[in-house]
Amino acid sequence: MRYCLNPWCSQRQNTDDVEVCQKCGTSLLIHDRFWLIRSLRPLDEDAYFDIFDAIDTTGSYISPPGSIKILKVLRRRAYGYEELIPVIENEADALKLLNHPGIPRCDIDDSFTWSFTHEDREVELYCLAMQKFEGEPLDDWLETHGPISQEQALDWLKQMADILHYVHQVEIIHRDIKPSNILVRPDETLALIDFGGADIKGYSMESPPNRPAPPIATLGYTPKEQIRGEALPESDFYTLGLTMISAVCGKPQNEISYDPKTFELLWRQEARHIDPPLADFIDRLSSKRVWDRPRNYELVDLVEQLPDQIKRYQKFRSPWFKVGVGLSILALLFGAYKGTTFIVSQYYFREGTIKLYEDKLKEAKSDLRIAIQFDPGHASAYHNLASACLEEGKIDCAFTNFKKALELDPERWTSYYQIGNYYDDEKQYDQAAKYYQKAIKVGGDQAGKAINNLARIRILQEDYQDAIRIATEGISLSAKSPNLQISLYKNRGWAKLELKQYDAALKDLIKASEITETQEHQRADPFCVLAQVYEAKKDTLQANIHWEMCLRMPSNTPEVARWRYEVIDRLFDFE
Repeated sequence: MRYCLNPWCSQRQNTDDVEVCQKCGTSLLIHDRFWLIRSLRPLDEDAYFDIFDAIDTTGSYISPPGSIKILKVLRRRAYGYEELIPVIENEADALKLLNHPGIPRCDIDDSFTWSFTHEDREVELYCLAMQKFEGEPLDDWLETHGPISQEQALDWLKQMADILHYVHQVEIIHRDIKPSNILVRPDETLALIDFGGADIKGYSMESPPNRPAPPIATLGYTPKEQIRGEALPESDFYTLGLTMISAVCGKPQNEISYDPKTFELLWRQEARHIDPPLADFIDRLSSKRVWDRPRNYELVDLVEQLPDQIKRYQKFRSPWFKVGVGLSILALLFGAYKGTTFIVSQYYFREGTIKLYEDKLKEAKSDLRIAIQFDPGHASAYHNLASACLEEGKIDCAFTNFKKALELDPERWTSYYQIGNYYDDEKQYDQAAKYYQKAIKVGGDQAGKAINNLARIRILQEDYQDAIRIATEGISLSAKSPNLQISLYKNRGWAKLELKQYDAALKDLIKASEITETQEHQRADPFCVLAQVYEAKKDTLQANIHWEMCLRMPSNTPEVARWRYEVIDRLFDFE
């Protein structure tokens, strides 16, 4: 079967041996490339988009000829047609930037306008082709399968955390995560779809967007800050939390009971198979207060800690553990005073540290302060207390305790590094450099990350010679860390590019790219800088090859996102 793309056609189905519609005469080969072979939704007048399975006759670098793709078409007859054009353009921009196995891929040429003649006038349709994933939306899947187990919830949460970490690193906020926009594939891996409402933050780094992010809201899912037009990465965590609630309850959110006074979902009573550590984390994700949700940079780590937290919870509530704790406390009472205070301090330090990892920050701070009362010289307790304060955004508390930890243990390079990270995130580069230097001084070859970060900061401060010196020292200390060597060679090559030392830059960047090819997780950054070097050397062919690598490979650095937006804005405007 071949379908006609003309929304005014009264008989859009045709046999698969014809090339023009037998009813209206419109060509059935779309954009000289696609045959529409199956409609994925009813072809009625109320739909905003027609969606088809389509055979890609020519293929692209991401799919061979003959591949089946999804073709999404904005219907010219849809009500509010003009307001929907930014939605399909926005999805095209987002998918061209993304390269993740859990997100449909889109080639540069996969977004286009297609024209045909209807009633003696030229009609233009906006089209978007994308990779097809087999599977069904999560809301349909839950209707068939019911609630997911705790083990499956952990697996799916980890998958979604990985997808969102990647999306946010590219400076895109999805803004519409919900069961209907998550696809469950046959092997029960997840895919995130429908980026039409995405906020592509990266455009604002160097140049304004061609258009604002389209307004998007889903009843019961959209957080308050997004309704006010202030979407954040943590806004996606809110909708992820509500989606997980639906998954563990096995039903749509509007079928879950709630407190009529506070309107809080009473979901735990419908998901008693979920242990408190996971339930607490889901509640934290779906908190109405942005500051109660995990920060963007910590989501993946927190999700990876959940299985151990659940094991500890199950162990701690066992009768034998409680007996053991009771006997331990009795034994402490018979110890000498100094021994007792040390043991008590260690007990509360351990408890506080566990709660810190479980994100029970207030309880963690209480236990760590007790540990310090019993042992005022406990440098690690001060360090962990500072970390808890930093997580809560209480900067004065954090710095007071970092200072005390360093007074007790001046060789604690991790404290200097963590303070440097704080200033780095705040873009206070002079302060960040100061603390990275202290971390390097006391940490030596253990502080490779601090060396790399300092080199990057020197480039941002336009002190290229010092960046080269620092990166060179780091390379000599990082032979056992290929990932760190990639970053250091890239930073040294980047600095040389800025100094217009193009041949020297090439040597470092080619070295970085060679190491990248041997790693399990490839990285885009050296290829992005290589493309700029080849452009400076007027080698257009090599520049284009390396820009393609820059666009295709994953990255977790902000400058890569900026470079990608610049080249896409310069070369690949939406038709």
